Amino acid sequence: MAVQVTPDAGQQTEPSLGSEARRAPLCPLCEDPKTRLVHFPANPEPFPGCPPWPAHDKFHCEACHYLWSECLSELDLTAYAHEYVQANSDIQRVPNERMADSPKLLDLLLAWTDGRRFLEWGIGYNTPYVEEVRSLGIDLWACDISAAVPYGGHVVRLPQESERLTTALFDGIFSQDVVEHFNDPVGDYRRSRAMLRPGGLLLSSTPVLEHLWNGCEPVPDHIWLWSPWHTSLCSSRSMELLAAQAGLEYVATISVPTVTGWAFVLRRPDDRDAQWDMDRKSTPETEALRRKLQDYFAERAWAGPVDS
Repeated sequence: MAVQVTPDAGQQTEPSLGSEARRAPLCPLCEDPKTRLVHFPANPEPFPGCPPWPAHDKFHCEACHYLWSECLSELDLTAYAHEYVQANSDIQRVPNERMADSPKLLDLLLAWTDGRRFLEWGIGYNTPYVEEVRSLGIDLWACDISAAVPYGGHVVRLPQESERLTTALFDGIFSQDVVEHFNDPVGDYRRSRAMLRPGGLLLSSTPVLEHLWNGCEPVPDHIWLWSPWHTSLCSSRSMELLAAQAGLEYVATISVPTVTGWAFVLRRPDDRDAQWDMDRKSTPETEALRRKLQDYFAERAWAGPVDS
């Protein structure tokens, strides 16, 4: 598909697939040679408050349906996160998607694990919510990389303070709109595994590639695909391969009521419990915590509990 120019906007609007000048590498997950170069053109103003997107290349594996950037180290994700948060500083003072979506993911983990200690990977600008949840009796921690985040207490800066998280194991780790930014997906998931207790769950709300691809082409203008800071996007099959390389067990791809709409459920294997049941019933104590969480955020633009 040739790159096209929109006459009225004067900018490229469609990615080009394939290239004779540059050869796509083997897929880093399945090592299949059936990969294609996808060139995404620049976008000077993707949406209000977002920095311009430079033109960039990604690769798509047709075998396991994985999309990734080859030169991830060239992207200054920390600087981008800082600029984006500063441009959206008003969001810090009003209810936002993290205020609405984070409790939904935590609610699922409470129901599934009967745990007490949880970590949100990538808290963004919503740091006050951590202490609010802790006041309900839930041992919640958070971590991030952005220089714009006010750190302290139970909000940990990565990678400088990562040892604070690896010394205590969590019952569950959750994230929204974070893992698609990983520079080292296998390595970052391995670091997540090191912070999970055996049998602990990892719940990642993230774009799922099979829902963003139209036949053999990417969906036009879709933010998840076109952003250069979305450095790797998985299908269910490629996430299964990635999880195995990171020492995790792929459990399921589920629909969740978040902005992204989908989530991968992974698990740190436990030799004592080879099987895990998503329909397990939580204890009365856990249900009491869930009701506290649901009631507390009902006034903060949260649509309500999720089905578990």
